[in-house]
Amino acid sequence: MATCPKYGNNVPKQKSHLGYLVVVWPKLKDLPLWLLITHKSKKPAGACDPSLGFRSRFGTFPSPIIKSGGEVMRRVRYAVAMSLDGYIAGPNGEYDWIDIDPDIDFQALMNQFDTFLVGRRTYEGIVSNPSGGMAPGIKLVVFSRTLKQQNHPDVTIVSENAKEAVDSLRRQKGKDIALYGGGDLFRSLLSLGVVDTVEVSVIPFLLGGGIPLLPSPAQRAQLSLTCHQVYSKTGTVILEYAVKRG
Repeated sequence: MATCPKYGNNVPKQKSHLGYLVVVWPKLKDLPLWLLITHKSKKPAGACDPSLGFRSRFGTFPSPIIKSGGEVMRRVRYAVAMSLDGYIAGPNGEYDWIDIDPDIDFQALMNQFDTFLVGRRTYEGIVSNPSGGMAPGIKLVVFSRTLKQQNHPDVTIVSENAKEAVDSLRRQKGKDIALYGGGDLFRSLLSLGVVDTVEVSVIPFLLGGGIPLLPSPAQRAQLSLTCHQVYSKTGTVILEYAVKRG
């Protein structure tokens, strides 16, 4: 078990862009989301550079999975904030309990992804924002049985054969793939065996109820702790796990 180097350690405190916060700590009520950020922020002095292949708390970049037979596949990573009692949002979907740690460089985190997997409700929250607009270079894949591809030409709609669709994305060249669809989509893709890492930011807060990390009923999955990190300013604990294959 390794201790993850602090992500963006010694980075001067700066105004956090919501666009970069939402990947790990989504605040749908405070849109715009990460996809709506169209400007490029200047990387602060001392920030880690993902293009150099450094080992961060989110893994090595780029970080392909080498499968049997020599097939190279990109990782699907579920990064999410969770309360100490296991909830990713309050009973009404609220996120006001999440304390953002100033030592985490979210721009460097965003640079590790070029594809995002979302569910229908998350997607509808994105497009309902009047200032909507996807960041250049981001591919958005929406899992929905009701949305029609012809009505949403700017995104990819997956209505069936989810495993085949995700495996096809994983075989393509590019950066890591972010799973950003909430607990239901996480449960579905985990059961299909296409989630590679679970990266939980444990927030020192007890909600007593809400939306769980993994809604029931769900299949069991064994994880292997690959690294951890404590952020003392907020008490947030980062736990990164690899999903073990059967």
